[in-house]
Amino acid sequence: MKNRYRIWAAAAVLALLLILCAAAGAEQKGTWGKLSWKLSDSGVLTISGKGGMEDIGDEEGDAWRPYRKQIRQVEIRKGVTGIGNYAFKDCTRLKEVSLPAGLTRIGNFAFYDCPKLKSVDIPDSVAEIGAAAFKYCTGLASFTFPEKVTVIEAGVLDWCSGLKEVGFKGAVTEIGFNAFDHCTALPEIILPGSVRSILEGAFTDCSSLIKITVPKGVKTISRAVFKGCSGLAEITLPDTVTRIEDLAFYDCRSLKTLSLPAGVTKIGSYAFGYCSKLKELTIPDGVKEIKRNTFTHCYALKRMTIPKNITKIGEEAFLKCTALAAVKIGTGVRTIGSGAFDGCKRLKNITIKTKKLKTVGENSFRKIAGDAVFDCPKGMLKAYKKLLKGGGAPATAEYR
Repeated sequence: MKNRYRIWAAAAVLALLLILCAAAGAEQKGTWGKLSWKLSDSGVLTISGKGGMEDIGDEEGDAWRPYRKQIRQVEIRKGVTGIGNYAFKDCTRLKEVSLPAGLTRIGNFAFYDCPKLKSVDIPDSVAEIGAAAFKYCTGLASFTFPEKVTVIEAGVLDWCSGLKEVGFKGAVTEIGFNAFDHCTALPEIILPGSVRSILEGAFTDCSSLIKITVPKGVKTISRAVFKGCSGLAEITLPDTVTRIEDLAFYDCRSLKTLSLPAGVTKIGSYAFGYCSKLKELTIPDGVKEIKRNTFTHCYALKRMTIPKNITKIGEEAFLKCTALAAVKIGTGVRTIGSGAFDGCKRLKNITIKTKKLKTVGENSFRKIAGDAVFDCPKGMLKAYKKLLKGGGAPATAEYR
């Protein structure tokens, strides 16, 4: 009796295993809105029908989402006009995509985290590629935006670390927030002359980017837009630029020279921090303040002239600019912030033109050259000597 039971149980288990194996290898299919889809046992997902694809919402239950790890190839048939948000997100084995003529939209996060996808041919009919649509597609080597796309959305190619070439067919007007962030293999990008705005972090940590020309018409170099572009040695700014925001060129350690347009009125905090090879830079007359840490750790900077319209030199503005030997402080300066020139160990010649100086912060001139010479305005020697000593100037410094 026991042997019969064991035989029956074994047969039942075997039958169940066969059913499961057959189900695993069987073709899956269904509908999603107006469209139909089927997934072959070899991992080819075919989508057909007429109209746009509805957004994929439920991580586990919608359409082909439960089978996303099995998808190796996507074929979207002619008649489908849009790809919904999150449509192929986390299809980590996806290698090939075929998109039809007549497609107009690729939704947000549509191909997010498809690391094996090496190329994608976007039809010229596409007018919209959504935010983060190809983020984390680390296998992509090249990408071309079609003619009808005029706005590059936020994070569209963020963290595409294998990307080496980007092209634009159309009159793009805006490069979005973090659009090419961490595209660490990208050596150069030629932006269309139609670009008028480049948003925050657009090229952050593009460490292989060697040169770039910002199109005429761009007014603001946004926050952190080139932050961490450690290979950037050549950049051309148009005369339309009036603002350079915080962290704009932070850690651009290959940048040796940069010509700032005469119309610049603002340079933000940390804008040139850790530009360790930057040897010279002229601050335009329209700038009113040197912000906190603007030139911190610019080890190669040798001399600096503070224009007459600047009223304040911010905290740690030139912290540890160890090659800085000479500074001219303009006639409008009223405040020198704490640690402004701290650690500028070669700073020897300080020419002070202003008669309006009221505040010299703590440690402003700490650890500068022991034989430093402060050249003060006529009639201000006694008052300035007291201020400068209070700001950490060496006891051995000379005042004239």
